[in-house]
Amino acid sequence: MHNISVDKRRLLREKIINGAQEYNTHLVNKTFLIVCEDGYTDAVRFFKRDFLHLVGVKTDLTESAFYNNCVRRMLDVSNIKEEQKYNWSTLKSKADRIEKIHKIIYADVQDSLFMINLHTNSSDFPVAIRNKSIATCVGFRETINKARTLRKYDNSNDADEQKRIIAIFEKKQTDSLYSDLVYASTVKELYYKKPDINSFLTEELKKMVETNLHTPIRKDTRTTIKNISETVKLPRCFRTDTYSEKLKKIKLKNRVR
Repeated sequence: MHNISVDKRRLLREKIINGAQEYNTHLVNKTFLIVCEDGYTDAVRFFKRDFLHLVGVKTDLTESAFYNNCVRRMLDVSNIKEEQKYNWSTLKSKADRIEKIHKIIYADVQDSLFMINLHTNSSDFPVAIRNKSIATCVGFRETINKARTLRKYDNSNDADEQKRIIAIFEKKQTDSLYSDLVYASTVKELYYKKPDINSFLTEELKKMVETNLHTPIRKDTRTTIKNISETVKLPRCFRTDTYSEKLKKIKLKNRVR
């Protein structure tokens, strides 16, 4: 066991709370369809009750209470126990990564690899996503591929296969079809590698993918778009003058409010 000072626990608290905001806004209650360079597809998910496990701290709260307190910014330093399983270096590393966990989906996907059967010293994970630009790897397990480990990039290279990601689609967990596009390399490559991709998409998204790929495919100007665009390096296909103009309008609209 390792004793962590109040000051260090205070820093952990701040980072964990920040991470909870991103996790709750961008990942929870959503399913993400990953399309790889060889046409392989798989879906990954993020759940509220797994947040504590990803953070890796010992607490006096239940998984649900810990997550809810973080989202509401009500987590107290005293809720993080002084005696911890991991040392300060490991806890700090996990806290740094939880602040940017949403970027495993929304960062520049050209720096990402989809991994099949990630092997670690403690456990194996059927699938994982590894992103070099944020030096992070998220491992998923069980049949529903839920996020269960947050790891260093350099320590997460032992896998049966590593595939380049060419597209990521998003939907609410309760929906049957995907309604948003997070990233795609090119329409030509997407349809060549995954000819049946339309069977996964809503009619609206099909049309948008086919005719308007080079702008963000979102239905409205939600705050999430503003947050992501300001904190995450956008995929190349989204970096256009058209998008810059739309972003200016979003910022102006938010100022008026």
